[in-house]
Amino acid sequence: MFFEPRIGKYYTKGYNGYRTLVIGDYHVCLRDCPHKSKCCTTEGVKEMDMNCPCYAEYKGRDDRMCLHNSNHIEIEAFCNDEAGYPTYSTFTRYMVGKKRPLTTEEKYGFWDHVAFTNLMPYFVGQKINPTYAENPAPYDAAIRDIVSLIEELDPQVVYVWSQSACDAILYNQNLLSGLSE
Repeated sequence: MFFEPRIGKYYTKGYNGYRTLVIGDYHVCLRDCPHKSKCCTTEGVKEMDMNCPCYAEYKGRDDRMCLHNSNHIEIEAFCNDEAGYPTYSTFTRYMVGKKRPLTTEEKYGFWDHVAFTNLMPYFVGQKINPTYAENPAPYDAAIRDIVSLIEELDPQVVYVWSQSACDAILYNQNLLSGLSE
């Protein structure tokens, strides 16, 4: 997988006793960058990995600031209130059973017990990616990485955030042994 999954430090203990994998759909780049179109392809995002101008200020100080670490960066930013990702917020509140805004400790209390990855192996340049029904090819191409990750992590529970990612997994369920809804 190009984007390394973020595996919480207590993943093996599980969340509520279950090894849990959360699968999002895709990373979004909303920056106005001359290289944006590269990051929106599988090969281009690999080329830009260590050369993203958004992370240029971190060069030499923090080697974790590169595109392949986006899952880690996003979860850390969310947990530390440095980014207001509505999907992360809604899902985390749902999982911990709280309606009010969560503390940093509550956020880490959840995310340190689960693994997270996005399905698509590149960024999208807008907030809405084509659905699985509209364009199944990139989703189907990404499934093999998800299958490998599931085999590696052996989760007991998998949450899938988007209908398109779910459709792709269900369409390709022959590649996943032991899958049930």
